[in-house]
Amino acid sequence: MDRIKPLFTATATAVGGRNGHTESSDGIVKADLSVPKEMQRIGEAFYGRTRAYRTALASQDPGALTDAVARNIYENASVSRASASRLAAYMREAVRDLQSQPPAGLRAGQLRLPDPVAIPFVEDKSSGLED
Repeated sequence: MDRIKPLFTATATAVGGRNGHTESSDGIVKADLSVPKEMQRIGEAFYGRTRAYRTALASQDPGALTDAVARNIYENASVSRASASRLAAYMREAVRDLQSQPPAGLRAGQLRLPDPVAIPFVEDKSSGLED
């Protein structure tokens, strides 16, 4: 087997982890390793919503998921409370449906989601939840 001849050799040092800095020994290559502010904001929003939905789905309070959806998707717009309730009902049904599917099928890309039209929506005129 032929050995590849190096053209040059360099070393680099990284300090500070995710919010650190790296630099080559000759100073030619320098890089900050921090996560851009916009990516931090997106990550915080994603993980915050994930936590809110997971907590609401586990809650015994039937309105918890509707509240999370209204807050995160509809920005608490009062005219969208019925829409938030309908979406929460769909989310609960989709979670039940996913939990009943075999993991091997999911790994193979065989995913079934419920038909949104088939999810019943109970109108509650006393709380203003109407289609």
